[in-house]
Amino acid sequence: MDRRLEVIKATILLAAKRGVHDAPMSEIYKEAGVSAGTIYHHFRSKDELLGATYIWIMGKLAAELAGGLGSDYTYQERFTKYWTILFSYFEQNRDEYKYIEYTSRGPILSKEIKEEGNNQLIEVFEFLQAGMFQNVLSPMPVHLMMAIVLNSVMTALHYIEEQSHINLDQTINIALTSCWKGIKA
Repeated sequence: MDRRLEVIKATILLAAKRGVHDAPMSEIYKEAGVSAGTIYHHFRSKDELLGATYIWIMGKLAAELAGGLGSDYTYQERFTKYWTILFSYFEQNRDEYKYIEYTSRGPILSKEIKEEGNNQLIEVFEFLQAGMFQNVLSPMPVHLMMAIVLNSVMTALHYIEEQSHINLDQTINIALTSCWKGIKA
């Protein structure tokens, strides 16, 4: 693994454990097993590191989602597949999910970095826009719709983490169905 990627993964791990603000560069380079010079060779500042980490996660997520948006099914079946892939990805990559949750709200990342991250998901945005154009989904700003979908996944993950005795499949189905009902036309 290259050192830049080691630093990104250490950033994700520490941010997930402690939060972004409690993950100083000195801890990140120790966790990554690299020198301070190495981390600053790849990233001029913590802000740049946080942005690069966000974009890296969004790129991984986009690659996962790309396989699930085929056109051989109804729009609702394709949406179900997309939502399920999104849920599974974050369930299997909890630290990345926590990182996205910490950084996607508020002023931690610049507007430009968030836009660049969203550009990684252009295929998903186009899928949602097509649903609105076809009158399958309610008309609304596409970024708002994406936020609703992502928040339904994150809320389901939070609920599952907090509950000890639940039917997992039933809970996932309820969250997915509620999201669909909230955005369909």
